[in-house]
Amino acid sequence: RQAFVSSPEQQRRSWYLFFFQTRFAEAALAHDHSALVERLWCDWSPGWTLPSDDMSRVRAMFASPAVASAALSYYRHALGTAAGGGPQSDLQRRLGTESIRVPCLYLHGDQDGCMDYSVGTGMAAYFDKGLDRRLISGVGHFLHLERPGEINAIIASYLEGR
Repeated sequence: RQAFVSSPEQQRRSWYLFFFQTRFAEAALAHDHSALVERLWCDWSPGWTLPSDDMSRVRAMFASPAVASAALSYYRHALGTAAGGGPQSDLQRRLGTESIRVPCLYLHGDQDGCMDYSVGTGMAAYFDKGLDRRLISGVGHFLHLERPGEINAIIASYLEGR
């Protein structure tokens, strides 16, 4: 949460998160056959392009008002702005009072245009059994799609060590 308040770089990267809190978001997602969705994917994983057939399916999926509503609801609940959600989301209320009680692996692409690696600074305190944070070079937000073999190998190696 601190990065959203104190980091102008993360605020720039997260513009969509704040925009999705507004009533304009539904119209923006629907506009031009969900072009905003493709723009976000390009921003989040610069240098990598989802194959056009796959992107067409993603955009078509967001043409459904129910899908767009569900996606926006995720962001609205994450910030606690959803109707009836109160000033804090469930996640926000739990942070600081509960911890993760299993060992965890966190992978982050160094080209991620959505979240800066620094947003995870201090996360280890919430993981009782340890947090293994790894910055993966040359990939963006969708590292599991960009380099599935490498990412799967990292995960498999991590799990084998448990």
